[in-house]
Parts: sequence; C-alpha cells; structure tokens
Amino acid sequence: MDDLHNRLSAHPHNVADMHLSNDRQSVDQRETVGANITSVSSRIEGLHAPKRRKNHFRYRSRQEIASFMLKEAESGALRSRIQYRAYLSSQQLKSYLEFLTANGLIEYNSNDRRYYTTQKGHDLIQACERLAGAIQPNTESSRGESGVGS
Repeated sequence: MDDLHNRLSAHPHNVADMHLSNDRQSVDQRETVGANITSVSSRIEGLHAPKRRKNHFRYRSRQEIASFMLKEAESGALRSRIQYRAYLSSQQLKSYLEFLTANGLIEYNSNDRRYYTTQKGHDLIQACERLAGAIQPNTESSRGESGVGS
C-alpha cells in the first residue's frame, strides 16, 4: 500500500492533481457555456422584447389595465395580442374581457375573432387621458415656486 502511495505521489501527474485538473477544466467549460448562453439569450431578448422602463412591473390599477386593453383593441386585436401586450394571465384576461364586454366598452367580432373598442370605449379612453393630463404635476409648482409652505 505504501509502495502504491509512493509511486502515485512521485508521479508528476498524480491522481489528485488529475482530478483537480479535470475539475478546473469542467468549471472553465461550464463558465464558457454559461457565458455563451447568457450572451445568446440577451441577444434574443433584445430582438423580441421591447425596452422596459425601470419599475415596469409595478402595481397597475384596474383602470390602467382596462384603458390599455381598450387602446390595444382600437383597430381590432386578437385575444392573444391583448393578453401579451397587457402582460395578463389567461384568467385575468378572461375576467377583464368579460367586464369590458358586459359594460359595452369592447365587442367581439366572431367573423375575424377580434376584439374592437366601441364608441363608449373610445370615450372612456379620452376621458382617462384627460384625467391623467389634469393630475400630472406641474414641474414649476413641484419645485416649491407655488408659494405653498413658505
């Protein structure tokens, strides 16, 4: 047994060094493969995904989601297009479409399988845009030039 140990330790490439060498090679290979996968996936995401703002997946109100869905369906949109563009699950989409249809804001055309925004829906979009414009903070007044608190 000691003879085997002496022969292995005397050999320049003993078994322990071989295992370490193989481990280092496999780690290097995994890092290279991982870097390649990351590079390819980031290129694919860049091709297909829109540039996202910071805090893109923040909480959205029901009004924001409904308004976005109505805007998406203005010129007619398939169910899947509305779902993907609004970042909704199929259950959420079903719920919103039922609500919007029941309230006459959106209608389904079974001939071309598309959803279209109704006139009532267009009116709601315009009202939401006017409201959003009215509550946007004025940059001058938000700097304290309004005299409030002076």
